[in-house]
Amino acid sequence: MIHSVPSRFVALVAVAATSMYSLTQAQVPESGIRNIVEAHIDGQGNVVVAREDGKVQVLTSDGGYGEVLVAKDNRTLAWIRTTQWESVLFVYHGGATKTIKGDPFIRGFWFVEGGRKIGIDSGGMHFAGVEYLYDVATLKRLDSVHQATTPTAERPSWSSSSDKFKDE
Repeated sequence: MIHSVPSRFVALVAVAATSMYSLTQAQVPESGIRNIVEAHIDGQGNVVVAREDGKVQVLTSDGGYGEVLVAKDNRTLAWIRTTQWESVLFVYHGGATKTIKGDPFIRGFWFVEGGRKIGIDSGGMHFAGVEYLYDVATLKRLDSVHQATTPTAERPSWSSSSDKFKDE
């Protein structure tokens, strides 16, 4: 028996399917990438890294990424993809790529302690959000700061909106 499906439901399913990501998109060797001297997003929206030995590696093939950062350890990377509904941060460390989903968006991200930790600013497109601190190796959430209720002078030094923050 064939049932009629409302067109708005079909459109919603199609949009949801196009916003899903696969961790297998990163073309990273199991041994890991070391000695990264530079990383950028190419014209197709893919993550590209240049290593100290002169080799250039394209880590993604599905495009649509917006920003990439290299930690001071030159072995840890983070890159982001944002759609009109959400953001996903991809964190590469020790040969593995893991993800952090925004709530709903990741409005900024930065490395802390040379790449051992990563901070994110998450929330809606406007107004106060929450900053979270994660351990890069495990992606365990270590701390959080609510921007609406914590004055900047009272925020921890890892918070990018803190009076004590020093950009790495």
